Amino acid sequence: MTLIQPIEPVAPPVRSAGVTGAAVVLFVQGALIGVAGAVTAAVALGMTLDLVVGIAWTLFRTVGLDAATPGRFPDLAIANLDTYLLLVVTATVLLLLSRKEVTLGRELLAGDPEAVPSAVGLQWWFLGVGALFAFWTLVITKDAVLFPVVAILLPLVALVLFAVGGQRPFPSASGGGSSFSGSSTERWNWRSGSERRETLLALVFLAPAFIIFYGFFFYPLGRLVHFALYQQNRTGTAERYVGVSQLTDVLSGDEFREGLLHTLTYVLFTVPAGLVLGIVLAVVANRRLRGIKFFQTVLSSTVATSVAVASVIFFVLLNPQVGYFKVNWLAEPTQVLFGVSLSSVWQNLGLTFIIVLAGLQAVPDELVESATLDGAGPMRRFFSVTLPIISPTLLFLIVVLTVFAFQAFAQIDILTAGGPAGASETLVFKIFQLQQPIDLGEGSAMALGLFGITFLVTMGQFLILDRRVHYGS
Repeated sequence: MTLIQPIEPVAPPVRSAGVTGAAVVLFVQGALIGVAGAVTAAVALGMTLDLVVGIAWTLFRTVGLDAATPGRFPDLAIANLDTYLLLVVTATVLLLLSRKEVTLGRELLAGDPEAVPSAVGLQWWFLGVGALFAFWTLVITKDAVLFPVVAILLPLVALVLFAVGGQRPFPSASGGGSSFSGSSTERWNWRSGSERRETLLALVFLAPAFIIFYGFFFYPLGRLVHFALYQQNRTGTAERYVGVSQLTDVLSGDEFREGLLHTLTYVLFTVPAGLVLGIVLAVVANRRLRGIKFFQTVLSSTVATSVAVASVIFFVLLNPQVGYFKVNWLAEPTQVLFGVSLSSVWQNLGLTFIIVLAGLQAVPDELVESATLDGAGPMRRFFSVTLPIISPTLLFLIVVLTVFAFQAFAQIDILTAGGPAGASETLVFKIFQLQQPIDLGEGSAMALGLFGITFLVTMGQFLILDRRVHYGS
């Protein structure tokens, strides 16, 4: 038995004029996106002071500290919280994208072969997002000035340069360090009897899943596309083909834009707060103490709470007459989504807590002890050791919580019924209201728009965050 391990071959550096040109394109993309992110961050920073004062004054009013001096301070409240969160998230995403582009550009100039599939995959994601915006600007709004140059022209130029440089300009699943990556597979041989039997057996086991997916996903999606292209009469007994004109009219209409804005605001209120609170509670409860199981059970108990129960609880808590907080958030158009989001954050907190706690308990004690012996403090141990190990869990939670927020309906229907004055009508709620046969086409078009946006957001989360996720062997 030999003790000498074979040395794995090192991939040669990738250097060519095409790859160098693609790196320059990535630098230009990163610079443009970085400027946009910096401007957005500057606007958000300018709103920070007003926001802090507004939240503090709202809390003072909640506990009645302003009773002796009514009208002394302006009623800032939290009217601009949704705008502030939108700016902060937008600036963060743009700056992260800019940093990713610059990093990939440097790796391409250094000849790193693993940077090529990452850069190609990112350019294809840009093309997907850019195609959506191009459809919006050219077909729906008919405004060619807003054509997405960064997300259409520059990615196409980069992909062409990759092809000129001898690289594969299509997404590949052969890269490393990603959940999309896979090991190399052998070519399937139909002439082999054992492989044929294994294939047929696999198809037999997959058939129930295919049937369920077809009946509950693919067939309804096909019917949705059909209804979006046809217009029904008032009784639903006849239909008339109208083509994509109905899609363009609905997706460019004020109803869809208003519903999309309310949905994105609701996502901003629920996803970051729910994720951060779940992580904090899980870290606090991840202790070897007597009686800690009781507190873990209490913190995870909200997972067994239905949407109706959670909504009724917060309807009572936020009641301005008999509630504990005595605030009027559910009746104010600028604050209603914030009030409804509290119910969703509380209800999803149990699920987030359980999943993060399971991830924390899977962290090897040896790694934490080694970091402690190296002099790392609690914060450094968490961000340098624990967080990278549980990053797949966090990626899963981000995607799940985002999908939950896009599909929110019951809590809005119970707490506000879309009011006041339609200020809490999300896309799902607007689709629900279009129940008459004559409105079936409009509702189907809205549903397709929501599906496309949810799909792009989810894929964007995977492509942007997946490279930052550590998958242990």
